[in-house]
Amino acid sequence: MEQLLICMSLSLIAGLLASRAAKAVRLPAVTSYLVAGLLLGPFFLGRLGLSGWGFGFGSLAQVESYGIITQVALGFIAFVIGNEFRLSALEKMGRQAVTVGILQAVITTVLVDIALVALHFARPDVISMASAITLGAIASATAPAATLMVVKQYKASGPLTRLLLMVVAIDDAVGLVLFSASFGIANALEQGRIDPISILLEPLVEIVLSLGLGALAGLLVNMIYAFSTVTLCADHTVYGMAINIFAPALASFIYRVYFGTGSDLKQIVTMPSVAIPGLKDIPVIGPLLFDQSPMVYLAILLVVFTSVFFNRTRAGLSYKAVGEHPQAAATLGINVIGVKYIACAICGALAGMGGAYLTTCYSSTYTDGIVAGRGFIALAAVIFGRWSAGGVLLACLFFGFCDALQIRLQVSGIGIPYQFFQMIPYIATVVVLAGIGMKKAGPKSSGKPYLKEER
Repeated sequence: MEQLLICMSLSLIAGLLASRAAKAVRLPAVTSYLVAGLLLGPFFLGRLGLSGWGFGFGSLAQVESYGIITQVALGFIAFVIGNEFRLSALEKMGRQAVTVGILQAVITTVLVDIALVALHFARPDVISMASAITLGAIASATAPAATLMVVKQYKASGPLTRLLLMVVAIDDAVGLVLFSASFGIANALEQGRIDPISILLEPLVEIVLSLGLGALAGLLVNMIYAFSTVTLCADHTVYGMAINIFAPALASFIYRVYFGTGSDLKQIVTMPSVAIPGLKDIPVIGPLLFDQSPMVYLAILLVVFTSVFFNRTRAGLSYKAVGEHPQAAATLGINVIGVKYIACAICGALAGMGGAYLTTCYSSTYTDGIVAGRGFIALAAVIFGRWSAGGVLLACLFFGFCDALQIRLQVSGIGIPYQFFQMIPYIATVVVLAGIGMKKAGPKSSGKPYLKEER
């Protein structure tokens, strides 16, 4: 403990003194902090043998033992960077920031990979192929802490600063994706599986086709619902219940026609989880939020996109107008029928991808009843979330917690029939609907047929 306190105190004092020296030569304070860290690290004072008295760090393992401090600091940095974002700035410079961030990350990774792979072929004893590929992806990451410190120190503001902060955030997100892919390839190379088709192509094609076919199936089924309710003005509730009965039966029929009626279940390659380095190690929250499949991250991004689209864009406001008062929307020149069909197509495709998630990320196979009433739980989540994107996300997390709870209770060994535990998500659904009811019933025209002659 004494050595720990000495190391921390010495680090703080060294950083403070170095910042004063940097200020004298008009350098950013973060530069001095980096220099102080290098001097205190295992490659300077550690080599001099002074770490035994608390002066510096003797090894990389000792540095890594302070990982909790790094994780907490990164959390604060992420919140501060997020606080600098403004939706207005994102609307103005979003495309430019995305382009610059992606190109910077990809080009850096490619150039560093080429250089390190060339070094591997020239000096294989210096660096392995797996290390070269991994280091190339690491090189693409920027330092949000350093960028933020420079911006704060010099009180920088304006379009360039806002663009820089967005680029840094986007670059790091792309860097995480590149690192995950590179690490997977490097791991495969270390295990002797050097066939790129077996490493990347086959699982990727299988997963993409599963999601694509799921989206297509959901779109086609929902087009039946759209034609019945929008064009034929049929009752929404009746046809919605009919589709909920028809779709699982159709899926089961197609499965048996294609794979046969044998007892063997067909397995597919499941989508692997992508852990976000640093964030995944946060106690409790890390494994829950930052060690998930790409589909979960995509769903969270869709929540953000949906919120911005329906509240900040002209097209989104048109959709809301059709939902609230289609006759008034028609007088403004909005194609109500077209908007309803497009909305049904998008919702059907997303629902189909949600169904594909069950086999590509959840169970790796199809079984009868795999949906298990999740469509009705989704409806309850929409009501519980008060028809807002953020509210629906919180509602889904609540129902997901109920589902996980019943699974955990089933394996707990409690002497209660497991069927009672399986009822928990549905009991929660009924309680939520009974408690909230229809106090906020959503769009005023929801469930009502649109008749042109009533305009």
